[in-house]
Amino acid sequence: MKRFFLIFAAVSGLLAVVMGAYTSHGLMHLAPGQIDNLNTAINYQFIHTLALLFAVLLPSSTWSKLAGLFFIIGITLFSFTIYLKTLDNNFAYIGFLTPFGGFGLILGWASLLIIGLTGQHNK
Repeated sequence: MKRFFLIFAAVSGLLAVVMGAYTSHGLMHLAPGQIDNLNTAINYQFIHTLALLFAVLLPSSTWSKLAGLFFIIGITLFSFTIYLKTLDNNFAYIGFLTPFGGFGLILGWASLLIIGLTGQHNK
């Protein structure tokens, strides 16, 4: 499972850099609000990709696995839905998934909190 998390984090980090470059240099036709939406998605993707990498470095436990899964779900449902609905109006209907992605990110951080509170990071 850690290998999957690491591969996902590497791909996610790569895509965040690509999206950042594309947003900065290739999407001049978008409205400022749309650029802001993309930048929010990129920033959240970067931050939570690093959080996923942190979860990979923790000793394997149920909570570290849950943290990783929640971060993956969160990145996918939060950032990727924002990318799709901002770049293509045909995907506007998937916007209802974005808050679930945010909740996944919150659950990822809560899982890390539980690891810290229970001392599982020392095992």
